[in-house]
This record gives sequence, C-alpha cells and structure tokens, in this order.
Amino acid sequence: VYVRRITFFGNFKTRDEVLRREMRLMEGSVLASDKLERSKIRIQRLSYIEEIELETRPVPGTDNQVDIDVTVTERLSGSFNIGAGFSQAQGLLFNVGLTQENLMGTGQSLSVSVNTDRANTVYSISHTEPFATVDGISRTISASYRKRDAAEEEIANYLSNSYGISLSYGIPLTEVNTLRLGIGYNSIDLKVGTSPSLDVLEFIFKNGNEFDNFSLTASFSHDTRNRTVFATRGSAQTIASNITIPGSDLEYYKLNYDTKFYFAMTQDLTLLLHSDIAYGDGYGDTDELPFFERYFAGGLRTVRAYNTNSLGPRDLLSNDPIGGNLRVVGGADVIFPIPFMEKPPSSVRLSAFLDIGNVFLDTAPTFDNQWNAGENGFDASQLRMSTGLSFVWLAPIGPLRFSY
Repeated sequence: VYVRRITFFGNFKTRDEVLRREMRLMEGSVLASDKLERSKIRIQRLSYIEEIELETRPVPGTDNQVDIDVTVTERLSGSFNIGAGFSQAQGLLFNVGLTQENLMGTGQSLSVSVNTDRANTVYSISHTEPFATVDGISRTISASYRKRDAAEEEIANYLSNSYGISLSYGIPLTEVNTLRLGIGYNSIDLKVGTSPSLDVLEFIFKNGNEFDNFSLTASFSHDTRNRTVFATRGSAQTIASNITIPGSDLEYYKLNYDTKFYFAMTQDLTLLLHSDIAYGDGYGDTDELPFFERYFAGGLRTVRAYNTNSLGPRDLLSNDPIGGNLRVVGGADVIFPIPFMEKPPSSVRLSAFLDIGNVFLDTAPTFDNQWNAGENGFDASQLRMSTGLSFVWLAPIGPLRFSY
C-alpha cells in the first residue's frame, strides 16, 4: 500500500513544510505503521503543537493507495512579557522579554530577555534554526551579559560581571540519538564582597580576578519521550561535557549525566525516575574547579523542601554555602490526574515526589582550618531526602511551579 497524499489541517500559523519535514513517510512511499507512529511522535514533540491526530483514508477506486490526514492543535508559541513578581529563592523579580518558539510559522525559535532579581541582572538573546540543513542539523547562536551579587543568593560573598557568546550545532545520528557540538567565549571580572569566604580569597590570590576563556562543548542525547512538554512515556538521557581550551586564562572541565525515565503504571498514573550527576575539576595550570562554576543543590529544581543552594559544604567563617565540584541528585515522581476533574487541562501536572541529593567538594575546608581532600568528597551518609506534592502549571505568563 502506498501513500498518495499527506494533508495537514489545523496549522493556522505553522507552515506545512515545518510539519512535513517531521514526517517519516513521504508521498509516494510505502505505508509503514512504525514510520507512521514515529511521524506522530515527532510532530507531537514540537513545543508549539498541543495535540495531533493521524487518519489514513483509502483512495476510492484503488486497493493499494491511501491518503493521510494530519490534524494538529497548535499551542501558543510566542509571548511578549513584562512584569514583576516575587520568588522565595530570588526575592523581587522584574522581567521583560520576547519569546517565540515558532517564529513566523517557520519552526525557528527566538528569545530576547532582560531578567533581574536581588542577585542577578541578565541580558540574553538566542536564536535556533532547527533545520539549518536539509538533513536536520540545527544551529543555535546565543549571547548574554550577567551581573551577579552572589551574597544575595546566600552563598559565597563575591560580585561578578560576565559576558559571552556561543555557537552550537545539533546533529541527528538516528531517530532518537543526537550529537551536539559547540564553541563559546566567556569573559568574567570578579570582585570580593565585604566578607568573602576563604576559598574565594585563596582562588583570587592564586589566579587573579579577570579571565578570558574559550570553551568547547559536546553532548550526546538519547530521547524516546512521547513529547517534550509533560511527557508520559519513554526516556531522555544526556551525557554532556564542557572544557575550556588549553591556553585559556582558566583551564577546567565539567561533565554531566542527566536521565529521565517515564513508566506507565496504569492508564492514568506515570512513574518518573530521574537523576543528575555532575562533576568538574581543573587541569593544567588551574588546580580546581573555579568557585563560580561550582554546583549547588537545594530548591525547586534539585532537592525540594530545602532552601535554594542551602546544601553542601559551608564556609568556616560566614557559614554560607560554597558549592561543590560534585553534584548527585535523583528522585521519583508519581504523576497522577487532578482529583475531581474528569478531563484536566493539558497545561497542568500534579505529582507526589521523593527527592534525594547533595553537593560535595574535594577540597572543602575542615574545622582545623586545613585543606584535606582525604576527609572530603562524596559521602553517601550526607545525602538529604524530602517528600511532598508538586504542582506545575504552564500559565500564559510562563511556567509556574509549586511544591509542598
């Protein structure tokens, strides 16, 4: 049986070619059920498509041809926002920005934003062309400027001004495997605060306070999720690395392994198992991972029920968290329907969670004021756990996340 025509309905904004390039079947090709199902998943995974239905209709007068009707429901893909708010972790917030995930119906994404909170002022712009080549290689160009007062985040007391630019490409290897390669430049200027931690003072004494770094990034992703927003089936695994090029002012590397596994417990219940393991260190002339590149844990996106950035080693004098060069975070979520609602909106998700994790530092200061790597590093007894309920709403003003 062959495909005669593929027709799209419901895409009032998105161009036909944007949806057609996600189809694994072409007009004139043999009808294959596995390719038809894969086409549905690929379109469903587009962030600006909320629902999709595929229907095959026999062509009258023939016994070996069908037409495929693809009906989609588009999601709001762009917004201009200006507003103020309050966050438990960041205090008073102000933001203004333009986000468009389906620029003029082309599937390209553009984001321009200014975000401020009590610790950060960030200006950023990013553009992604998902099909920079006909083979599906994507290209992302981004630039940003950030002014940070780390003391306002209740971590090591320092100030920084940094700006950077990066270029990256995503290369599809198979239907579910993607390789990403990129290069970037970053400049940072550090200043110590009124009561800096010991490791900040020691790092600046050894390395100075102004740095120009060139970096290479690489990642490999294996993604079988049925959708990118609120997935219910499949898995996503990513191995990523970021290393500054030898000869940069600072020489260090960072490695990360992130996983998400979705299992269908029943028709309405989904089990999500997730983990995030990250490690970094210096090499060459740099003895350790710079303190401003360290990992932190605690808060909505790592170990819920703990204050943001509150876990891990602390400074001997100020008792502020100083972060670590190893982060181990994991957990489980049971995703279930909202009670008393026959058909809850697709923009909300409710789950019960268990989180576990912490950050560790190879050279954390000990109470005798000595640096002893033998008494530091990973310690399973220091992992922290929490349980609770989580509610996520993809609101028109942006995603809102609540946890108890």
